[in-house]
Amino acid sequence: MPDATSHLGLYRAGLTSAAHRRHITVARMPLVEDTLEILRGSMSRNSKHHFLFIGPRGIGKTHLLSLIEDEIAASSDLAAHYVIARFPEESHRTLSFADFLLGLCEILGDTLPDEPLWRDLHQRLRTEGEDATIIDTLVPAIRQQNRERRRTVLVMLENLG
Repeated sequence: MPDATSHLGLYRAGLTSAAHRRHITVARMPLVEDTLEILRGSMSRNSKHHFLFIGPRGIGKTHLLSLIEDEIAASSDLAAHYVIARFPEESHRTLSFADFLLGLCEILGDTLPDEPLWRDLHQRLRTEGEDATIIDTLVPAIRQQNRERRRTVLVMLENLG
């Protein structure tokens, strides 16, 4: 754990350690714990929960998602069930559902290097002009892989629009 008097410094979500992120957190751990409890409860259900965290710029939404991601990675039961697909904070490439699915496919390719399907699908579909073809290919592939591997893809998406 960081020293109690450690200098806060500039917060960078991708560079700050999980321990330091937890140490500098103020008043968010109950929300993180509630979210994790709901995620645990929905692991065995077909119907999944959706979370929407809303707040003005700078309130800590990115920090909150990082805390949730850290806690999932540290928990063997959650990490075994959830694959986190975290989109970049300011993702301006998502203009349609097909764009979202292509982005998800690309992230899964990076997150799951032992599953070449995602890189192959992304490579094949990234220049496809018909949204319907992208959707009709990726939705069944995602569902099938999740069913076969008994997992859920947890999508973390910020600042759309």
